Amino acid sequence: VSTEYEITVKESPSPFNGLAEATPLTPGQQYEVALDEENPVRWFSYKPEKDTKAMLESLGYVDTYVELFDARESKIGENDDGGEETNFRLKREFSAGETYYFKVREYAGNAGNGNQFQVSFTECLEITALEVVRHELKAVYLAGQEKVSPDVFVKATYSNGSENRFSIKSKDKYENRVRGRVVSADTKEELSDYSIPGTYLYQITYGDIVVDVAEFRVERMEDYITQPVT
Repeated sequence: VSTEYEITVKESPSPFNGLAEATPLTPGQQYEVALDEENPVRWFSYKPEKDTKAMLESLGYVDTYVELFDARESKIGENDDGGEETNFRLKREFSAGETYYFKVREYAGNAGNGNQFQVSFTECLEITALEVVRHELKAVYLAGQEKVSPDVFVKATYSNGSENRFSIKSKDKYENRVRGRVVSADTKEELSDYSIPGTYLYQITYGDIVVDVAEFRVERMEDYITQPVT
């Protein structure tokens, strides 16, 4: 006795098979996402007119996940908890004229509770100028006993003229990182060892931008404790 079985594989809706539409993304906009059993996935698309660095992130209290595909359906990126709490945050370079697709879902893949959240799409601007607002650099550090890693609060100006203030201990809202470093006060050469007593300079940098924060001294313990109180 022979028995024939017919197996039907249900294809997941996507823009690639024409069973799902992708919402075009516009930088600077937020989008409401409501997932349920009938619609467990939301698709977005992006086609930049110029080479662009941009970021898609979820906002809310849902554990979210995103996958990024190119126009040939190849997965080229993904993110789970790169944003706040359990939100995703995916940042990358996008090439002019190319179409990209974002697949947004809950991490567990279970959207039966009708969870809602937002996604925000932002063009990541480059910093064009930096200004030190305040800093916590000490005047004197003890040789071999203290690491020079002060918090520095900066005002950044971006390529569109906007401004933002933040601490260099964290990235800015576009995921840019400003770095602090110790250099020779005379030669401005970056130093990894500043344990020798003397005067040094602390700087902040971003790309080709270099800003002096302040000078500080490194002293031996015996010299430090014998200084007169003023």
